[in-house]
Amino acid sequence: MQRMMAVVVLVCFATVVHAHTGAGPHNGWLHGFLHPLSGLDHLLAMIAVGMWSMQLSKHLDKHVVWLMP
Repeated sequence: MQRMMAVVVLVCFATVVHAHTGAGPHNGWLHGFLHPLSGLDHLLAMIAVGMWSMQLSKHLDKHVVWLMP
């Protein structure tokens, strides 16, 4: 029950947290699509997850690559 309550609270407050500071444009589909590719931190995180999944696929099932976030 406590876990469910925590999930409900986190979902309700998820819209309060914004990734953008308000400086510059942050509307539109194209900007949202290109946002992860435009920041070095986002790009490094995607590369790290890809490398992590490749390491796991060597030790586990080959399909684990598609299960990673």
